[in-house]
Amino acid sequence: MLRVLAPLRPSFFAQKLGGGRPGEVSFCPALLHLVLLSALLSIPTTIACVARLLPALASFSVGAALQQAEVLFPRGIELIFNGSSAQIRPIAPAADGAPARDVAEEEAGADDDEFVCWETDGASWCAASAGEGELTPILLRLPPLLYDLFYSDLPPPFGAPPARVCAPLLGEDEDRLLDPYPFVNEFAAGQEAEARRGFRSLLWGAGWERTSVLDARPHQDVRRYLYRLRFAEDARRGAEGRGRSALDVRRTPAIALVASEALESAGLVAPAARGDGGEERAAVRRRMLGLRASVAISPGEVHVLQGFTPHFGQYWQYEHAPVLPLRTTKVEVESGSLFGAAAAHRPVGLALSMLCEEQVGSGDPKGGGGAEAAAVVCSRDTAAAATDAFRSSYPRLVALLDGAPGLLVPLAAATVGLVGIGRQLLYTLPTFAAVHVPAVYLTVNLLRHVDTAPTPVRVAATLAAYGATPLLLLDEAASLSASLLGSLRPLLADGGWLCDPLDESRGEAVTEALPSEALPSEALPSEALPSAPPPEGSAAGSEAAGSAPADPGDGEAAEGAADGGAEGGAQAGGGGGGGGVT
Repeated sequence: MLRVLAPLRPSFFAQKLGGGRPGEVSFCPALLHLVLLSALLSIPTTIACVARLLPALASFSVGAALQQAEVLFPRGIELIFNGSSAQIRPIAPAADGAPARDVAEEEAGADDDEFVCWETDGASWCAASAGEGELTPILLRLPPLLYDLFYSDLPPPFGAPPARVCAPLLGEDEDRLLDPYPFVNEFAAGQEAEARRGFRSLLWGAGWERTSVLDARPHQDVRRYLYRLRFAEDARRGAEGRGRSALDVRRTPAIALVASEALESAGLVAPAARGDGGEERAAVRRRMLGLRASVAISPGEVHVLQGFTPHFGQYWQYEHAPVLPLRTTKVEVESGSLFGAAAAHRPVGLALSMLCEEQVGSGDPKGGGGAEAAAVVCSRDTAAAATDAFRSSYPRLVALLDGAPGLLVPLAAATVGLVGIGRQLLYTLPTFAAVHVPAVYLTVNLLRHVDTAPTPVRVAATLAAYGATPLLLLDEAASLSASLLGSLRPLLADGGWLCDPLDESRGEAVTEALPSEALPSEALPSEALPSAPPPEGSAAGSEAAGSAPADPGDGEAAEGAADGGAEGGAQAGGGGGGGGVT
């Protein structure tokens, strides 16, 4: 290590340059010095990355993940995709002689719900019974691990979610892991959410705590779309809420199965059909937030709600995006496949493709393929069959990972170390060859005395290699500092350094729903309305800088959107519209 840092001493150059005799200078030691320096600079990043991944790696269990997947679908019903249509059918309970599932598998899922099923034009559909004759859409909650796979950035040297890191390794299937809908949620006052806080937030995929939304302050810049949250600790102490950006508040992905008759009441209709009245508009927003889902599937349509902001009536998009923003959540059904439309949302598509199976004879004549046509069936039985097939196909892998949870830690450390060294070399060598060597060569030869012999390229390259040592050290220190500040964002927010509590006296935060007659009468923006520029002071081109177009009466409309008393998700998405907020 001391030899690698030796170029920090000025006397080192006189020794390495052969006392002024160019013929004795060799470039090989200088190149080896760059390689060793890259390995040295990757050590702090490797240690920090492994430390942040350590709890998740040590606690990961293939068996537990498979058990969570098995109980994604509720008992007693099956979801069937048949061409351009879908239906939910009740299924008879398993026979007494059928093998029972493990108790731990049942505990991993939600409590059993009661369902009410009916038929319309020969197609069956079901809804959950909420008591007193009220029916609600069936909600399928995806495992939190699936959220981390697609949306939780790995620490440097990766700096991207695992799905995006692994996507280039899949070749033709790369698009299956690249989700075009960034994950930022929109909430109303009184709703439950999750936010990161405490020192556990420094760890990957950890530190999420349940909280309730007190009020919201909408903004065209997603980083300035603020919420005031109250954690359980704050409620016990009677403390005021803590400020959080919309980027730091989440809801895990879920699928809502919505009947056709409930599409309009849930706000899942074309914006032009929603009416021009402010009362109706605010009600539509509240109902859409109340779905609490990332994707809504109906008998004939698929709506991606993730990335959609009901407040502005469109998808979030990148600043200066060259296309008009999408103002409808409906996904076009291509090739007559509603199942393919549902896969437009990558986490949902991955879960359905792994846990559903194609069956012949389960089709619906109205689906376009006849009663004997093949259909995709999703149920708890198909999920159990898929997980059992995985266990039987990879028994040694499952036994190895479940029997030795610490095996992932050394493998991850070796992988992170190799990636860190490779990243540092790819960052250092091209810059060294294209910038440092030409700059040193031109400088030493242009400033030489006319009677002095020209300096050879190998001497200039050697001087550049050793001279880059302090610059590379400073650059790596700056990168580590920026990464550390980014990981400390939840802690800084808790201390009030990032988001101050919302100032209710300024009229920007809404704490209770307004009466319907107080809502403004305004029309939703039309499909052809172009995006307005972001407000002055909003950072453009930064990683989390998305904007929504200015909406007529945004200040008053925020009151209806922020206080629905129901939940919903929205963030910037490029889903079909090209663009999104990161």
